[in-house]
Amino acid sequence: DLTREFVQFFISRDFSAKRRLPFLEELVKYEWTEIELFNEKDEPITNSKDWSWEEPLSLSASSRLVNYTYPVHEAYSLQEQEILNLRGNYNLLIYRDARNYEVRTVALTDFVFSFLQKVTCGEPPPKALKASPEDVDPDSVRVYLENFLRELLKVGALR
Repeated sequence: DLTREFVQFFISRDFSAKRRLPFLEELVKYEWTEIELFNEKDEPITNSKDWSWEEPLSLSASSRLVNYTYPVHEAYSLQEQEILNLRGNYNLLIYRDARNYEVRTVALTDFVFSFLQKVTCGEPPPKALKASPEDVDPDSVRVYLENFLRELLKVGALR
């Protein structure tokens, strides 16, 4: 596929712009992911009311959990130097909303990103929650996570 070939071509070449603007590779990957998700086949939405906290979940075909070093998801509103200065850790969930087919991006904390990785790889939510870092009280975040997971089911990001 042409777009994927362009991404691979861009990543494999040593362009002077890539040395000057090291976030360009991530920006190309991010943009490609948006295109890929927009064109993904439709899947039936799981009724979030039928879901229980004990059930395993998976990412839908139109969702990706990604991690970037630069805020490429906000590149349209930032200048090049701002992007460079904001080098850090950016955990994102990128998905196509099954209700209106818009591609959306949600920034995630390290904890929520790790939790979603575990849950979407087959670990039941209660077990993934028990593996929380020491500074996270499982009881205090359970309601938030349950509501967040139900919302992700409602928009078709999870199934």
